Amino acid sequence: MRRAMASIGTACALALACFPAGAAVLYQQVGIETGERGAYSDACQQIADEFVPLASGTLTQVTWQGSYYGTDNPNATESFTLRLFADAGGMPANAHFFEISALASKVAAGTLIGKTLYDYAMTIPGGPTLISGTTYWIAINTNEPCNNYAWAGSTDGPATGSLVYRSGDLGSWTASSEPLRDNHVFVLNTDTVVVIAPPKQVPVPLFAPGALAAHERDRAQRATAKAWRHCAARCRSSRSRS
Repeated sequence: MRRAMASIGTACALALACFPAGAAVLYQQVGIETGERGAYSDACQQIADEFVPLASGTLTQVTWQGSYYGTDNPNATESFTLRLFADAGGMPANAHFFEISALASKVAAGTLIGKTLYDYAMTIPGGPTLISGTTYWIAINTNEPCNNYAWAGSTDGPATGSLVYRSGDLGSWTASSEPLRDNHVFVLNTDTVVVIAPPKQVPVPLFAPGALAAHERDRAQRATAKAWRHCAARCRSSRSRS
């Protein structure tokens, strides 16, 4: 497993202040890990990170942070592939349920261990609706050559777990045996929060269908008996007067 490592050096503790504002946040991990540059996430190795949305909504934008281990890439835009996976027993499913390859904008945000740290943003047209409380996995990798790009690690997210990776676009995922943080910096945004309506309450009848029929028969019988008693009383009164 390829990891861009370095000892703790001069770095900026960065928030995602440069990321576009105005959208609602479905999920975020924004605390930057300053002791390492992150994990390689490129055409040769994919990294996946699990998350559980705090709200339900249609994914419209993803922002994240990363840097270049080798030669810096000063281009204003760069092609990335973003994939989403369902959870399969604590690992990503092998097949993704959403994929997009597109240009991501990037802005220099500071330095991390002697390299430029970038803020990235990608618009997601036709994105999927993510449901709060459901575990998903996200993988973001550059389409540039191997051994260069590193997805920045984060101090946020689950405190336990292993770094999950695989080679290439297909195949099964592997949990790293290295004692390294498995979380990475990213924010999932939506333009519209979906309100999941609670299940419709079905009125509970006072009587079950059979019990209701029996109740109606009993009521009719009581009414008939009362009428006969009333009639009999009138008949006795009439005889006593004649």
